[in-house]
Formats: sequence, C-alpha cells, structure tokens
Amino acid sequence: MENRTWEEMYDILANWACVPEETLDCCFGIMGCNTETAERILYYYTGWHSFDGFLAEMEERFGD
Repeated sequence: MENRTWEEMYDILANWACVPEETLDCCFGIMGCNTETAERILYYYTGWHSFDGFLAEMEERFGD
C-alpha cells in the first residue's frame, strides 16, 4: 500500500519515469501539489495507476 508524499512521488517521476522537471513543475503548479496530480502524471507517462506497481516493475527489470 502506498504511503508517499507528493514530494517523494515527484522524485520518482523525475528519476525513474524520466519526466522532465519543467513538466513536473508546470503540472504541479497548475493542478496542485498533491498525490492525485502525481498519479495522473504517472499514468500519462507510464500507463501505471499505482506507484507501487510501477516501482515493482522497475525493480524487476533493473534490480535494486
């Protein structure tokens, strides 16, 4: 079960999903700094609805 802050999700989006920081700053600025915004960005860029699922796939692909 997810229990992340939007800041942690921002870092995952930037570092693991390779979303440009300019895009993240714009989206969070317009839609608000919250987990719902982060989940919408995650879905747009990866097709995943869940950060847990996305991170599990990344771990499976690339290891720790």
